[in-house]
This record gives sequence, structure tokens and C-alpha cells, in this order.
Amino acid sequence: MTRNTRLFASSLRLSHLTKTIATTTDSFTMWKTKQQKQSSTTSSTATKEMKQQRSETMCNNSILSRIISIAKYTYSLGLLLFSLLIIHVAIMTNQTSGTSEWNIPPIVALLLFWCLLMWLGIMEGGQGALVGLQPLPQQTRQLYKNTHMWTYQNTSIVHNHGDNMERFIIGRQFLVVIVVFVINMVASPADSKNDTTAYEESSADYGKDEHDVWGFVPSILHSILFTSGLALILVTITLGQLTAQVNATKCMLDFCNSYFVNITIRISLLIEYSGLLHCVYLVQIFFSVLTGKPMLHSHTTFDDKEEDGDDEDAADHGEHKHDDDEEEGQAEQLPPQAQPHTNTTASLLWKKIFFWIRVLLSCTILLVAFYVTLYALFMGKTTMWEGVPSYISIVVFFLLMSFVGMMEGMQIATFAVVNMPEHVIRESPVAKANCDLVFRDTNFQAFLIGRQICVTVCQFMIARIITINVGDNENLLGVSDALQILLFDTGILGAIITTIGASLCWRIIAANFPLAFMSNPLITVILRICLVCEGTGICSSAFVLARGQKYILKFQTDEQYGIIGSSSDSTNNNNNVDEGEDGDNYFHDQADSDDGVVHNCDEEDGNNSDNNHLDLVFIEERGRTRSESFESIM
Repeated sequence: MTRNTRLFASSLRLSHLTKTIATTTDSFTMWKTKQQKQSSTTSSTATKEMKQQRSETMCNNSILSRIISIAKYTYSLGLLLFSLLIIHVAIMTNQTSGTSEWNIPPIVALLLFWCLLMWLGIMEGGQGALVGLQPLPQQTRQLYKNTHMWTYQNTSIVHNHGDNMERFIIGRQFLVVIVVFVINMVASPADSKNDTTAYEESSADYGKDEHDVWGFVPSILHSILFTSGLALILVTITLGQLTAQVNATKCMLDFCNSYFVNITIRISLLIEYSGLLHCVYLVQIFFSVLTGKPMLHSHTTFDDKEEDGDDEDAADHGEHKHDDDEEEGQAEQLPPQAQPHTNTTASLLWKKIFFWIRVLLSCTILLVAFYVTLYALFMGKTTMWEGVPSYISIVVFFLLMSFVGMMEGMQIATFAVVNMPEHVIRESPVAKANCDLVFRDTNFQAFLIGRQICVTVCQFMIARIITINVGDNENLLGVSDALQILLFDTGILGAIITTIGASLCWRIIAANFPLAFMSNPLITVILRICLVCEGTGICSSAFVLARGQKYILKFQTDEQYGIIGSSSDSTNNNNNVDEGEDGDNYFHDQADSDDGVVHNCDEEDGNNSDNNHLDLVFIEERGRTRSESFESIM
């Protein structure tokens, strides 16, 4: 009995223990669930707080960014208007080279100044529009044949006739330099060595101090803005270049629909045909031999290939293509003596002879230009600032030429490196670091604007250094008066030197050796200088002016016409052969429209690195429209 009682008591204790364990387990589970819910709630609350803080930070950054942008627009526009006022007053009071030294009437000088600025804008914007419209297929071009007659004619001339695009860009480059030199001649401050009388007369009539402008501009501001040339440079960059480029990249059809663009195209082609710049092709041939890559252009390969006639529409080609094929078939059936021979051996031989004559002529002119310019620098017969020794002038001249050349080559080298495999870029640490820097965030569009500013500043400085300036009744090297005025005083020789020595030759080098070019440590310094120049916002007023220009001229974007999505979309759809296929590169879309001063950096199709290394400017300009496509504030 006792034993049974013990067993019963033990079972009761075991049952009680089991219930206790179960109760404890349930309590622990409930506690753990409660803790998890509290933790989840806390975590959710923390996440919401973090998101809210992040949103507030982004909002604050956006507000700060907009405030900074508005401040940049305001001070840039104010500085631009003040610079225009100083230039106009200086021209009207005979304090510029054009009115004081060339005796141009002030009204005529003022009209010439504005005409040159507008023409420079047409050249800059027209080039971007023509390059951006090039990838469009012929069927799309037919859609705007009736609505944009001049655009159709301009694109037909440049796009449908052999290498006219490259020829146009080469001729236009020289034309831009000439226009910049003439603007400098018309509106730059007069040389104090030769304008004492003019200054005294103007100061007696308009102010007490000979350096005051109408008596209300302090001497220090006059020196900083006008005497240094900063006002003229600012006006040229903002009004003559950036404003037109902003609208041209988004309103290509309307911008190119102008008779003045047509005239610019024909003058540029005429300049290239004249042979003034043909020594560039000699450099091109040299690098073709050096790299073992074939020449791809009819003006250097002399392929047995006819180009379309100037008066023949591309539409007619499409409509009569079948008939032409039938006529070709009939021609093939004719006996040999009855077949037409348009490209005979004699005609090809004449083309070669004519080409090499122009190359020889161009080389001779370039050597003469260097000789005359260096002689004038040694003799102190230029508009270089007074007191600067001749040897310093020469050193600064070549340094500026190299600086401009490196900035010209950087653009092509950047576009070429973009399409290279990543492992190839990594083999050069300096090149990789430069690529990382230029394509970080919005640095690329900032670099392009900063580069434009730096190039123009250097061009004005070069013009100031090498523009020949002799006294009255004195001719350099004893040449005739006509030669002195037409060749030496007009700055043509300086423009030839700058176009070839500070632009085109560097582009060829960069196109052939892009990785080595980007591996130069000086490229990093130049990149940062360009970024700093853009960061100052000194030319931000171009975007405000672009909006006004668009409104006044009633420009519409290409998307509004329903013909073109965007320059990059057109390229992606219709010109895939130029696109980099592997996608293993540093180039990417950058579009951040918070500050309103952003450019749409679309994919670069500028060059097929295997075939087009020698296409010096065609590569660069095809890339420029994609990469410099400013997304304006409109």
C-alpha cells in the first residue's frame, strides 16, 4: 500500500512538473513574440525616421542647390550686362583697337561686333545641329523636307556628299578662329603705345580719368574687366557660343533651318577646298603609316567612287534608285567602248596631283606664318602687353598653344577611351583615374563647359600675343602695303597657326593614341581647371538667355515635331554601328535637373575605335552633340 501511494505521488509530481514546463514554454514563447513585435515596431519606426531624415536632407540639398543656381544666374547675368555696357561705351569712345588703331567708325564697329557674335553663334549651334541630325535615316529626313526647307538643304549638302561633314568641320574650325581674332581686333582695348591721343580726347570729353568709362566706372573695374579683356571673353563665350549650343542640341531642326547656316556651310567647305589646312591631311597620313591603319576618306585614298551632285536631292535618289539600277544593268551589257568612264585613271591622277599641290601649299603657308609671327614677336611688333620681354612672349605663346591643343585632344581621347574594354583602361592607372574623375556624377558636362571657357580664353590670349601691330608707314619685313594689311594685320596667319598647331594636329594624336593621351598627368590638372571654371558659374546666364532666344525665335524641341525623340535615341535606333556594344565602360547617362544647369550626357557613338581612329574631327563632333547635349532650363 505504501509503495502504491509513493508511485501515485510521484506520478502527480511528474504531471505537475510537465504542466509547469509547458506553462513556462508558452510564457517564453509569448514573451519572445512580444519582444519581436516590439523590435519590429522599433525597427519600423527607426526606418521611417531614417527615410524622413533622408527625405528632409534631399529636400534641403535641393533647396540649397536651387538657391545656389539662382545666385549663379543672377550674378552671371549681371556681370554679362555690365561687361556689355563697358564694351559698348569703350567702342563709342574710341578706346578699342578697331576704332582707335583701325579708324573704324564707332557705329560700324558696333554693328560689326554684334554681327560677328551672331555669326559665331550660328557656327557653334549649326555644327551641333548638323552633327546631331546626321544619324537620321533618309526616310525620316523626308518628313521635314517641306516644313524645314533650309534644314533639309543643309543636311543634304553635309550628309549626302562624301566627306563633306569632315570638310565642313575643318573649314568651320578655321572660320571660328578667324571670327574670334576679328572680334578681338574690333572690341579689345587699344594698345596704349599707339592710342594716347584717342585716350586723351575721350577722357577730356567723357571723364576726368583717362581710364574711366563715361566717368562712372572706377579705374579698377575698368582694368579688371576691359583692359584685361575679361569682359570681351565673357560676352563671346556666353552670347557667341554657349547660348546657341544650348538651343541647338534640343531644337536641331529649327536651329538649322536658316539661310545663314547654309552660307556658313558653303564658306567652310570653300575654306577647306582652298587647301589652307591641307597639311593636316599630311599629319593624318603620317599617323596612318605609323599605326598601320588605312585611310578612310576619298580625299586621301582617292577611291574610285563618285559623290552625289550638289543639286541632287536625296529624295530623288530614293525615288529613282530602281531606275538607276536598271540603267546600270543596261550599261553593263554595253560593249567596253560604249560604257561611260567617269573616273578614269587620268582623272584620279589629276585628283592626286591637285591634292598634293594643296598639301605643299598649306605646308608652305604654315611655315611662312610661323616665321612671320616669331619674327614679329622677337621684334616686339605685336599687340602683346607692354613690358613683356620677347622671349617670354614666345614661351607663353607655345605654352598656350599646347594647353589649347591638350584640351582639344582630351575630348576625342575621352570619347575613344570610353569604348575600350575596362581591363585595358585599368592597365594605365593615370588614364583610369582621369576617366573616373571626368565621368563622376555631373563632372562630364561641367568639364565640357569649363573646357569651352578655357579654350576661348586661351584663343583671345593667343590673338593678343601674335596679332601683328606695326607703326604708321611701317611694314613688317619690308612687304608691300597691300600684303601688310590683307595678310599680316588681319590676323590670318595667326588663325592658320592656331587652327592647325593648337587644334587639328592634337586631335589626330589623341584619336590615334587615346589611352596614352589620357595617361598624361597634366590631363588631371587640366580637368580640374575646367571643373573649377564651370563651378564658378560665370557663364550660367547662357541658360537664361537660351530660354529667351527660344521664345523670341519660336524654337520648338525636336520631340514636339514628333520626328526625333532625342539625339541619343536617334543614334541608338539608326546608327548602331557606331555604338559601343560591350557596355563595359565608364560612360553613362547623367541627368540631374535639380539645378537647371544640366546637360543630357547620352551614350557616345562618336567613334568606332577599330576603324575611325584617323577621322580626327568627325569622331569628336559626333561625340560632342551627344555629350554636350545641354538639358536646358526651359
